[in-house]
Amino acid sequence: MNRVLHWINLIGVLVLTALCVAQWRAHRRLHLELNREERMRVEQAATIEEQSRAAAGQASDLAQLRSQLERLTGELQRTSEQLADAERRLRQALAERDQLESSVSNWAAAVATRDERLKQASDQLRTIVQERDDAVRRHNDLAERYNALVQEPKGR
Repeated sequence: MNRVLHWINLIGVLVLTALCVAQWRAHRRLHLELNREERMRVEQAATIEEQSRAAAGQASDLAQLRSQLERLTGELQRTSEQLADAERRLRQALAERDQLESSVSNWAAAVATRDERLKQASDQLRTIVQERDDAVRRHNDLAERYNALVQEPKGR
């Protein structure tokens, strides 16, 4: 019996050893799995943190972009109003230019007409002066002949 007990004891120790090895392997596998999952959790937490920071930065960028868009929209509206005002002033200036061109054309025509009339009046004055000079010459000739006749002796 003693021998049987030794064999049972040996089998019990071997079974216990096998059980310990199996438990150790299972425990090791679970421990490795736990370590792997812990690393994944840490990596995912880091990724989440990084994504949170990126999201916060993007939200800040979005807010800044919105403010710039609002500013640019205001500037665009002011520029559009200034352009409309400039176009209105341009149309007004073009109308005034056309009016001034018309006035200048009319003035040039009036000056040309005036110059023509002055030339005609000058020609008429020359003619009148010439006729007057001729009349004065004839009068002087007549007066000389009269004086010559008056001074001639009466007996002739």
